[in-house]
Amino acid sequence: MKMPSVRQHWHKLTNTNHLCQCIDVILRSYGQLMLQTNSLSGLIFLVGVLLGGHSAG
Repeated sequence: MKMPSVRQHWHKLTNTNHLCQCIDVILRSYGQLMLQTNSLSGLIFLVGVLLGGHSAG
């Protein structure tokens, strides 16, 4: 039995849940700052900016 990947599960979830779709759009927009339309890269970039801002004061 083949397990669905995280990407497939996230895609299915964003098609059925409006809150997850909104989160996906926001993370993709942060990902576009690095010229990648990807929610995971957007999440990594957002976490990096928040941690950098917190450590800078």
